[in-house]
Amino acid sequence: AIFINTARGSVVDEEALLQAIDDKQLRVGVDVYAGEPSEPDAEFASPVALHTDTVATHHVGASTSQAQDAVGAVLVEVIASFSSSGTADTMVV
Repeated sequence: AIFINTARGSVVDEEALLQAIDDKQLRVGVDVYAGEPSEPDAEFASPVALHTDTVATHHVGASTSQAQDAVGAVLVEVIASFSSSGTADTMVV
């Protein structure tokens, strides 16, 4: 089986994920991690990212031209919605 998480690190129980990697031969691809530092130069060592059966990146999915185009399109929609209604339809809390 394969598990991929590019949403939020906090939605995954990383201890259970590590156990599944070892016990169930789960293959993992992650771009987000629980407890990620907020500063770009802070120390960070994720047991999930360091596991030999994990392919780990650091938020590179948002760095593609397609992702940037999508973010720009949603931003235009949010600004237009807020301008007309006073509320933003897509908010991350």
